[in-house]
Amino acid sequence: MNALNCVGDDVRRLSVRTTGVGFGLQINCERFRVRPFIHAFMYSFRRGVMQLRRSIAGFGVAVGVALGLGTLDACVQASSFSIVHDFSVGATNGGGYYYVKHPIEGSDHRLYGTTSAGGSYSNGTVFRLERDGSGYTALHSFLGQPTDGASPEAGVIEGSDGKLYGTTISGGAANRGTIFRLNLNGSGYEVVHHFSLNPSDGNSPRAALLEGSDGRLYGTTYGGGTNGQGTVFALNKHGSGFVVIRSLLASTDDAGYPEGPLIEGNDGALYGASTSGGILNSGALFRLQKDGTYAVLRLYSNGASEGTLPRDALLEGADGRLYGTTRGGGTSNAGTVFRIAKNGSAYTVLHHFAGGVADGRTPDAALVEGRDGLLYSSTISGGAFDAGTLYRVSKDGSHFELLHHFTASGDTGYHPNEGLVAAHDGALYGSAPGGHGVRDPKHEFGFIFRLGHQLGFLWNGSQAHLVATGIAGYTYAIQHSSDLAAWATLETVVMPEGGQFEKDYSVPQGNMGFFRLRVP
Repeated sequence: MNALNCVGDDVRRLSVRTTGVGFGLQINCERFRVRPFIHAFMYSFRRGVMQLRRSIAGFGVAVGVALGLGTLDACVQASSFSIVHDFSVGATNGGGYYYVKHPIEGSDHRLYGTTSAGGSYSNGTVFRLERDGSGYTALHSFLGQPTDGASPEAGVIEGSDGKLYGTTISGGAANRGTIFRLNLNGSGYEVVHHFSLNPSDGNSPRAALLEGSDGRLYGTTYGGGTNGQGTVFALNKHGSGFVVIRSLLASTDDAGYPEGPLIEGNDGALYGASTSGGILNSGALFRLQKDGTYAVLRLYSNGASEGTLPRDALLEGADGRLYGTTRGGGTSNAGTVFRIAKNGSAYTVLHHFAGGVADGRTPDAALVEGRDGLLYSSTISGGAFDAGTLYRVSKDGSHFELLHHFTASGDTGYHPNEGLVAAHDGALYGSAPGGHGVRDPKHEFGFIFRLGHQLGFLWNGSQAHLVATGIAGYTYAIQHSSDLAAWATLETVVMPEGGQFEKDYSVPQGNMGFFRLRVP
């Protein structure tokens, strides 16, 4: 009999009922919560029948099967890419949708993010979601001008006080955007700053905030300031002390119109990127001390060799160097991944995107460093269906590979332009718009996806054949327990290229037990 498959985190419990002769097959697709950071199987022998059941004590099970006479192959095996949440579900009853912004993992290990539309007033939402896709909650629906913001263009951050902070590009008293905060449960929402048209203020923030090591919030605006071409600002978390640290100017020797967030380096300085500025208006990288001391690190001028239009946040790697992407330029004018020292020296292109079926095109998202030391992100287009990709690249550029090709139908998202978040469970989470087969902005509700690990099971009549799927290069532990209390590591596996590991394990009859896969 062929294998039974449950794909992704939409996990079902399967039961098989035997008849007197041969098999009578009954499949009950009963959905239950699965914690994606751990996948477990419980088995037991009763009267010579092996049973796989749902585990207890909070551990998620991928599949449960009861086996009777004869032999039945029962298997769960999934790609390490899976959909966590589809925003078309509930989009018409108060849920958010459309351009789902970069999710973060909160201190409670839930996912938090924003949508630019939807909600009770069609102005977007702040949402919360369990990592297994359950528990979707719209924490706040933006009301819009004049008392509230509207249409957030960036995700949220969690401050050191445990509150969520974010920006909206419009709404507020002057309809030029806001800074807001709220508690993780959605209570205590308030606008702490209304942007205006005053030259001493910025307006239209498109980027997420940063909490500095001094406890203050820092961010950028796309417009406003004394030059009308964007600012870098700071304020206290309750809204006082707002100040423009720098008014930018898109000139031959400066940056302007910043769209991406700032980062703080281990030297305490702020670093950012802009798609405007430089001799050819091809973008710039800059450094800003909190006291306003400013320096341009790089002005882009040679697109073919270095890329053009750096937009999103830079990343400070574990090696102390800065990494980022450019939307254009490179040898195929399809964008680049680059590295640069914090003093502006040693600029190096790690990868020139080429597009086509074998490569991505137009990276428009920040990089994240995985546990394997590689850099992960997405491209808007390119790949097998020219609908975008997920990729990873080494810090020296010697290794590059595509991890996922988004499909043209949009049923699992397409054209991703947001970065990934590395969660504590070892998986990577991200967002992408999607069309459910209809390429119409009105229907691009969006998805939250997961690039992580799954555990598959195949009973071959005498042994448990486990199929572990994960991220190549990551280290995983395959563990066994007889009581869900004490776990023994059968072996530690570095996931091979291709992202799949298979092995047979003996199952002692007469006992009850569990398997699980986890990131140590």
